Amino acid sequence: EGRYITYTYAPDYLRDKPKYITDGSKLMPDSPLIPRDLGLVLDGGNIIWEGKQVICTDKIFEENGNVDEVITRMTRTLDYSHLTFLPWDKHEPFGHVDGMVRFVDEKTVVMTNYCDFDVEFRQRLLSILGKKFTVKELHYDVDKPHKDNWAYINFLQVDDKFILPRLNALEDEQALEQIAEIFGVPKSNIRMVDIHTILRRGGGLNCISWNAAS
Repeated sequence: EGRYITYTYAPDYLRDKPKYITDGSKLMPDSPLIPRDLGLVLDGGNIIWEGKQVICTDKIFEENGNVDEVITRMTRTLDYSHLTFLPWDKHEPFGHVDGMVRFVDEKTVVMTNYCDFDVEFRQRLLSILGKKFTVKELHYDVDKPHKDNWAYINFLQVDDKFILPRLNALEDEQALEQIAEIFGVPKSNIRMVDIHTILRRGGGLNCISWNAAS
């Protein structure tokens, strides 16, 4: 809050598609704030934060090499935040964390519905997250799960307002009710939008948005 952090956006999955690699320096809003450069290769989708808590997947080490240097740079640039690194879910090719967990507050996170489709990986995440956070889990009670129901976790949040993916699936209403309950907001604070055209490229609503403090 009160500053901008820049990083090098050069993900390995776009090295053969350079036209899709955005030059973030050209998108900086007019501001008297001087941005701090993290000095690391990073995707916006592979970092989530709340207060002094930051979570990434360990893909950041693969793209930057030296583990100690990564931790040092992140800790210093992010004002000595507390870092948590999760294993990369290799079923997701980008190594992003925003399709796995999101912060509710500094002591609580919500995790996507791994309990429905990957119990072993769920346990790995719980063993790490449970040391620092209360973990709330999404779960969908349907006979035929939608193949993209992981995407509900990739919502867009602005204060206490949410834009939630709509898959036109049985899970839609369950996702809305669970997000409203977990975050303690009325369902009227949540809007659902069809994101099938976004999902075809492998992303969600948080993936295609930026948060900028005014």
